[in-house]
Amino acid sequence: MAIVLFCSALPSFYNERHIDRDCFLTAIPSRGSMSTFLRPRVPDVQNADSAWAICPFCGPHKQCLPPDVLEPYATRLGHISGHRRVARGDYLYRAGDAFTHLHAIRSGDVKTSRVSADGEEQIIGFNMTGDLLGVDAIHDGRHRCNAIALEQSEICTLSFTPLQELFLFMPRLLQHFLQLMAAEIARQQNAIILLGNTRTEQRVAAFVISLASRYLALGYSPTRFRMRMSREEMGCYLGMTNESISRALSNFRRQGVLNVDYRDLEILDIAALRAAAAGLV
Repeated sequence: MAIVLFCSALPSFYNERHIDRDCFLTAIPSRGSMSTFLRPRVPDVQNADSAWAICPFCGPHKQCLPPDVLEPYATRLGHISGHRRVARGDYLYRAGDAFTHLHAIRSGDVKTSRVSADGEEQIIGFNMTGDLLGVDAIHDGRHRCNAIALEQSEICTLSFTPLQELFLFMPRLLQHFLQLMAAEIARQQNAIILLGNTRTEQRVAAFVISLASRYLALGYSPTRFRMRMSREEMGCYLGMTNESISRALSNFRRQGVLNVDYRDLEILDIAALRAAAAGLV
């Protein structure tokens, strides 16, 4: 899971320390009257062999592999890395598949989910640019969930068996992956905290705050962004009905907290949204 759900420490929206000035930016028009959105422009890659060559120029690489890991070992890592494009609705892997690779999202959004015994989808998390997928399959060699692209996405892959061999003489790389796994555990714990909140508007507010904090960390606008998941998918993740999600968003819009236009969202009053997320209103 990739959305940071513990939202009490969201930094100031305009703190420049959190903006990645190395990202290549391109404007994506929004719907209606809302402003344009800025997203990293990912250099085009036609085949897996050239994928690692552009890694230093890829905005999200600082989330996947920090410079002190990437630069000294780029050649060795290049031998075990690959690249793939996936269309909206395509699977990166399915529950039960053998675990062979870790998957880093270079651009796009991916959801992880399971199918219940009665055939209902259960969404585990929403994953964004820079997130690493497949870590949960390391312990038994089988993926426990499906990973499905929410939009056209570009994925970097790392073959895990040779990666383990690199850990033996690259302790900084091992440390980095342990940190990623620890962050995943923390996100799972925060998800439990969020889902323990019984108030509908509190869950929705916390979810929106978590998205804003993720976009801020990636160098995007934290006040205007497009939600890549549908209302149904959001409700499935939060344990709410589509009608409850729509009603909560409508209430926030009526209160002047949010401006919602289909999947385009603008935060108008961050203080009020934080208060709602904390259950103070």
